[in-house]
Amino acid sequence: MSNKIKDKLALDFIIRLKKAYGYKDNQIGSNVKLQSGFIADIAIWATPQSKENKLEPEIYILVVCKSEHTRIEAEDYIENFEAASLSNMTFYVAHNMK
Repeated sequence: MSNKIKDKLALDFIIRLKKAYGYKDNQIGSNVKLQSGFIADIAIWATPQSKENKLEPEIYILVVCKSEHTRIEAEDYIENFEAASLSNMTFYVAHNMK
């Protein structure tokens, strides 16, 4: 799956976070390196000050995409799910763009 499609899915999710849940740009980050060394595709801080002070985000999200016509099977995502779990990811978003 191309990074372009993954980036679009992440952007769509960020837009939803802002519109539906009221998060602001200064609370959300993309491709944020966590203290564990893992990269969160989307990170959310409780306050803009927390983000400014470079504190660990309160919520971090891993986004994984499969091609549009590929059926999602649990086995396909187990490695990424395990990585998300080991890094205490709050959410794991898996999508096949259907």
